Amino acid sequence: MKVQNIFLMFLTVLLFTVMFTSQVQAQGDKNVIVQYSSLEGKKVAQAAATEVLSDLENVHMLSITISTEQLEQLKQQEGISLIEENQTFSIQSHALFKVATDDTTEKDRWNLKAVNANKAWEDGFTGKGIKIAIIDSGVAMHSDLKITEGVSFVGNSFTDGHGHGTHIAGIIAAQHNGFGVAGIAPNAEIYAVKAIEDDGLGDVNTIIQAIDWSIQNGMDLINLSFGDLETSDALHEAIKKAKQAGILVIAASGNEGNVQGTGNTMIYPARHEEAIAVSSVNKNLQRSSFSSTGATNDFAAPGEEIYSTYLNGQYATYQGTSLAAPHIVGLFALLMEQFPYFNADELYAAMKLYTEDLGTPGFDEWYGFGLPKYQNGEQTTKLTAQNEAKKQAVQEEVQAFIKKPVAANYTTIMEKLNHIRATEFKQVQLSEIDKVTAILSKNVEKVIVTFERKPTKISYMKASEALQTLPAIAAKTKLEERVYTALQELAKPATVKLERYEKNPTKNYQTQAKAAINQLPNSPLKSELLARLAQVGR
Repeated sequence: MKVQNIFLMFLTVLLFTVMFTSQVQAQGDKNVIVQYSSLEGKKVAQAAATEVLSDLENVHMLSITISTEQLEQLKQQEGISLIEENQTFSIQSHALFKVATDDTTEKDRWNLKAVNANKAWEDGFTGKGIKIAIIDSGVAMHSDLKITEGVSFVGNSFTDGHGHGTHIAGIIAAQHNGFGVAGIAPNAEIYAVKAIEDDGLGDVNTIIQAIDWSIQNGMDLINLSFGDLETSDALHEAIKKAKQAGILVIAASGNEGNVQGTGNTMIYPARHEEAIAVSSVNKNLQRSSFSSTGATNDFAAPGEEIYSTYLNGQYATYQGTSLAAPHIVGLFALLMEQFPYFNADELYAAMKLYTEDLGTPGFDEWYGFGLPKYQNGEQTTKLTAQNEAKKQAVQEEVQAFIKKPVAANYTTIMEKLNHIRATEFKQVQLSEIDKVTAILSKNVEKVIVTFERKPTKISYMKASEALQTLPAIAAKTKLEERVYTALQELAKPATVKLERYEKNPTKNYQTQAKAAINQLPNSPLKSELLARLAQVGR
C-alpha cells in the first residue's frame, strides 16, 4: 500500500513537472509575423510553428507562435522574406469625446462646408457603390449609420465599445436624412472591420488580418486612423499588397506635432509612401498645433471640433488627425463615383487638382498638397474627358481580345477591369470575355480528352501546348489537374520500376527505372521521378 502511494505521489509530481515545463515553453514562445515568398516557404513556417494563429493568403503572411530555437532556424530558410515580432498600435487621439445632446436636426457643419460636400450632393455624387473598410475599434449601431457588413479580428462582435470607429464612420457616410449629421459620402458602403480593442489598443497581426480581409472582399478604400512612431515592416508590406490590389489606403498623419510645426513627427503607417497621409486643420484652415509634420504628408483636412456619430445613438465632437483622414476617404469616394474608370494613381492625381493650396506654394510638410474640395469647373471637364477616353480604351482592348484571344492580353485586361468601378459596364465586358474563354476551354478540353483516352508522349505534348493558350481562368486549373492525372497513368510503369528500385537498389533495377522515366515527356512529374531516382542510395 505504501509502495502504491509513493508511486502515485511520484506520478503526480512527474505530471506536474511535465505540465509546468510545457507551460514555461509555451510562455517562452514568440508571436511573430512571417511573410513568405513561395509555397515551400509557407510550408516550412507552418511546420516550424508551435501554433498558426492566422493564415493571410492575400498578403502572403502567417501569424504564428514559435520557439526561440525554431525561430533562429526559420530565419535561415529559403522562401521566407520577412520575420517580425508582433507589436501594438494605438488609436491616435488628442482629446476626449464631448457628447452632444442638443442636436436633433442635421447641421450644416463647418467641416462639410470646407470640402464643398453639399455641392457634390447637389451634383448627384454621394459615393454610391463605393466600398470602404473602416479598420478601427468597430462601428456601433446608430440611426444615422447604415453598416453594409461587419467583421471582427479581436472578438466575436464588430460593435464599437470605444467610440473612435463610430465617429469616423459618421464623417465618411452618415445618412443625409435631415437629422443628426451627414457624412461626406452618405451613400457609400461602409464595412466595420474591427481590429482594435475597446481600450483603443491593437496589434500588427489584427491590423494585417483586417487588410487581408479588405483585399479579399474587394474594398475600394481603407481608413487607418491609428499608428505609432515605430515602424512595422510587416504592416508596410500588407499596405503595399493593398495598393497593388487597387485599394487606396488613407492614414492619419498623427498627433505628435509641436506648436512650431518643426521636425518629422509623422507616425507609421502614414509615413509610408504607399499610404495617403492626412494632416489636420482648424476652422480657419490653419494647421492644428498637434498635427504631425513631415515630407510624406499628402493632404490636409478638417480635424478640430468635428461633430459626428457616437455610442448609444448619441453624437459627439472630437479632434485629431484621426478625424481628418476620413474626410479624405469620403472625398475619394465621391471622386470614384464621378470618375469610375480611373485607377488609384489617376484618382490621386485628380485629387491633387481639386486641392486648395494652404501653405508654401506647391507642396509643404504641414499641409501636403493642401485641402481637397469637391469642384465642378474646368478641371472637372478635363477629367471627365479623360474618364471617357479610359472607358473607350478598355472597350477597344476587350474587343481586340474577343477577335484574337491571347492569354497574356487577358491578364492585362482583367487587371484594368478589376480597377473599374462602373459596375454595369464591367459586367457587360466580363460577360463578353467569358463567352470567348468558354469556347477556348471547350477546344482545349477536346485535346485533353484525347490525351486521357490515349495517354502517349505526343498526346501529352499536345494537351500541354493547348493549356498554354488558355488564359488564367478557373477552368484552366481543373483542366491542368485532369492532365496531371492522365500523366500519372502514363507514368505508372515507370513509377512501378522506380518503387522496385527504391526497395531493392540494384544496378539492374536502376537501369530499368531510369530508362522508363526517360521515356516520359518532359514534365514536373518526370522531374519529380528523376529526383527520387537520384536520392536512392544516398
